[in-house]
Amino acid sequence: MVLREAQRIGLTDRQRDLFERDGYLVVENALDADLVSRLTDAVDRVWTAHRDPPPVAGADPLHLLAFVGRDPAFIELLDHEPILRLVVDLLGRNIFMYHCHLDVHPPMRGRPRARGCGTRTAASRTTTWRPTRARGCR
Repeated sequence: MVLREAQRIGLTDRQRDLFERDGYLVVENALDADLVSRLTDAVDRVWTAHRDPPPVAGADPLHLLAFVGRDPAFIELLDHEPILRLVVDLLGRNIFMYHCHLDVHPPMRGRPRARGCGTRTAASRTTTWRPTRARGCR
């Protein structure tokens, strides 16, 4: 995707203030359900390529450097337009990806999961953990 200056949608003043205060910006609903599903499937494929058992409770975590090229679905994240426009507005047009890694941590045995801290996909039976303090997760 090529962004011209005229195409920038810009951040709201509130978003810019939050970024300046916190050093990061949470963008709600940045990824639609279809993309999340494709990315979850991609993580499952990468897991399967590097581990024999499925990511069940107690399995060792998977840590991969430079994972983006391991599945085409990950490439979509590099220029995902709704986010890329915000990144360009925050950081300017001279941006590039120089480091990335994928961490998959199966749930730990014997540790109760707080409500809303993870979701289980029926097809792959993997657990995606999204801990946030707002949800009471650790």
